[in-house]
Amino acid sequence: MKRFFPIRAKIFFSIFIFMTIPIITLTYLSNRFSIRSLLEQTKINDLQAIDCMQESTDTLLNVIESCGAFAASDPSIIRFFENYYALSAASPAQAEQLNFQLCSSRYAETFEPLLGMSAVSRDHIFIGENVYDQQQLSWYFTRSFFQKLGDDSPQWTSLHMLLPLASDEIIYSLSYVIPVKKSGQLLGYLILYMDRGRLDCITGSLSDTAYVIHDSENGLYRQQTSNQQTCDIISAKLYSSETFNPYTANFYQKSNINYNHLINNNSIITSVNGENLTVTSRQYPRMDWIYLIVSPYTDISRQVLTPLSQMIVIGAASILFALLSASIISLLISRPIYSLNRTIQKIAEGDLSIRHSELTNDEIGALALAFNSLLDRIQELMKNISRQQQAKRNLQLQLIQAQIKPHFLYNVLEMISSFIRDHMDRYALDSISHLASFYRTSLSDGSDIISVRKEIDMIQNYLELQHLRYIEFMDFSLEIEDEISRCQIPKLTLQPIVENAIYHGLKIKCEKGNLRVRGYRKEDLIFFEVYDDGIGMSNTQIDSVMESLNQETPAKDFGISSVFKRLNLYFNHQANITIQSEPGKYTNFILSFPAREISPP
Repeated sequence: MKRFFPIRAKIFFSIFIFMTIPIITLTYLSNRFSIRSLLEQTKINDLQAIDCMQESTDTLLNVIESCGAFAASDPSIIRFFENYYALSAASPAQAEQLNFQLCSSRYAETFEPLLGMSAVSRDHIFIGENVYDQQQLSWYFTRSFFQKLGDDSPQWTSLHMLLPLASDEIIYSLSYVIPVKKSGQLLGYLILYMDRGRLDCITGSLSDTAYVIHDSENGLYRQQTSNQQTCDIISAKLYSSETFNPYTANFYQKSNINYNHLINNNSIITSVNGENLTVTSRQYPRMDWIYLIVSPYTDISRQVLTPLSQMIVIGAASILFALLSASIISLLISRPIYSLNRTIQKIAEGDLSIRHSELTNDEIGALALAFNSLLDRIQELMKNISRQQQAKRNLQLQLIQAQIKPHFLYNVLEMISSFIRDHMDRYALDSISHLASFYRTSLSDGSDIISVRKEIDMIQNYLELQHLRYIEFMDFSLEIEDEISRCQIPKLTLQPIVENAIYHGLKIKCEKGNLRVRGYRKEDLIFFEVYDDGIGMSNTQIDSVMESLNQETPAKDFGISSVFKRLNLYFNHQANITIQSEPGKYTNFILSFPAREISPP
């Protein structure tokens, strides 16, 4: 047996689930949105910090570039190059004694970010260098370096070392190289040195976790022997208090952050050594650098914990409210349903007089009202069925009484008696045989529904008897297709129509006539035609007969009306009768009903 599950429980769980799932979902999404909002705010703050650092870097670089442009057009520096070339041709020893510091010192004093300045001839030789180790400078600023540079535009270099002659300190510098020209002719190059520590001041003033890394062929794309990608750190606040060597400070080795996270301006969360970090990066195309800020993800997580705990409390309170609401709503909805169910149970026990009295002003009330109407309709249908059954029984009784008329039996018996008196034994025996067969089928068959074959046999016996009586004015014929022999037909369907044709058609004509019974099938219908060439029928008579077919009470002329009503009872109002007639010539009754084969015995 299928397990019973109360509708109240179904409503409760449905409402509770549909209220709880959105609450849990909204709590989860709110937490995710809070994290995303904090990440987005962190990204915005970090990008603003990077923008400030890049603007400060632009200002710093612009100062050096302005200084370089001013120095490249300084007449004293131009004369210095001209004197060098003149002395080199006349007295090379005196050319080597030149001191470029006399020309460049005032620039270092005027432009604070400038460490110093060097002069290089167009033959790529340092001129008058007495501040920094010239051999070390020549190792970095090689002939190939200046050949790539050309004489068209200035250029910034990557990070390199400076070795001051006056101390053992190692300085890391970014250099700006600018050609010096006079009348379009290249005289040489000026190299302006900027201390890398200036970038530390910029990054450290805005963020403790800011980096400036080198994105160039000598930086990000340089491969070590271990085939691990390297990335030189130009500036980092974290290392400003240490002995900082950019050539050994590899960003990947320090952070283990994937390079793919740096090539796009983005803010992401990545895992490094089991710790989540937020990395916000932005490229600085002017110097092939990348500015980035790396922050621990735990800082954001701590900011999320406070609203998350509040959301959990609110979510728990909302679930409790959903539980209470689901219980109350399920009770309110199920109460009228339970009441209606009790009414149905009483009706199932057999009390059809009961009606549901608790009619609410909603769909359930409408359902109860419709249920009451259905009960009224059922009771009415039951009464109609009872009346129809009674009418059917009366109709069958009347039909049998109509067929077995005493005068018919008396007339046949008198005919048999006369045959015997006249020594017409064969006719007497035939009459008795036909009479016995007729009454055997009509009275003793035991079933209201018989086959067409039995009905035709009974009609043939009836016509044989009538032919013996009225042999002087009646001949008959039967034309029945074998296809319909096993189809169903109510017993004594054709006899009233045949009798009507004999007594009201042929007999009144007072001259010999013919009666033909024809049976055939067309598609899903069986047709019977009872034709006689007697006196015929007028249109008024036909209308009267057709009107009697629809009367509730039996007509005075019971025969055709009874046939039509019985057929409609058996075939659910799918029978039809058509009358074709011409006064003085013929009458043709056409009877049709559905073709149904009778079940085998």
